[in-house]
Amino acid sequence: MGTDADRIASLEKLVIQLGEAVVQLQKDAAFAHAIAGQAMFTLARLAPRLEKTGIVASAEQGGITAVTHALFLKHEQNPLFSEEDRESVRQWREQLGREA
Repeated sequence: MGTDADRIASLEKLVIQLGEAVVQLQKDAAFAHAIAGQAMFTLARLAPRLEKTGIVASAEQGGITAVTHALFLKHEQNPLFSEEDRESVRQWREQLGREA
């Protein structure tokens, strides 16, 4: 058993480590959020162009635009997503519809 000062120092060290872990998790989450946004942008803008040029199967054949639309709709309806994220997905889904 240590002294009270030792226990306090140990707890302070633990709190600092937990704080650092939380900051790192926030950074990782922000990075993942940015990557997800970039992926949605790419899918919404690029998929219709690939179909129009014939590089990938068309939507009528279950192509990438149809799959992407279904994916966006699924995420838009996901109750675990924040309201802001669901609104963002809805906007990307509408963009996909305009591009297609």
